[in-house]
Amino acid sequence: MGTKKRMYGVNNAFGRRLPENTALCIKEVFGGFYSHQCTRKRRYGKGKLWCKIHDPDYIKKKDKASQKEYDGKYKIWKEKNRRACLIEKLCGHISTNKLHMYKLTLKKRFRLSFS
Repeated sequence: MGTKKRMYGVNNAFGRRLPENTALCIKEVFGGFYSHQCTRKRRYGKGKLWCKIHDPDYIKKKDKASQKEYDGKYKIWKEKNRRACLIEKLCGHISTNKLHMYKLTLKKRFRLSFS
């Protein structure tokens, strides 16, 4: 039994599915009104079947890095939001923007420094 070639192009310009080109990445991509085989050369992944963009290991690594970056930004945002809510509770629901303006005014008038 031989290996079955993949077919590409669900609704391509020719109206039929095309067989796999073994020199190109195996990912099926969508462009315009039809799908087709990725046009980049195979060089990465298990069995060197994918291009760098579609390599599953590269995608996992990239997703992990972006998730780590998001988590860091979310942590900072969460802390800032927690502080803003605490200040509003302590100051009788005066908005943080107004408090910031008061702080700047006090700094200018009395040459005070705030941490």
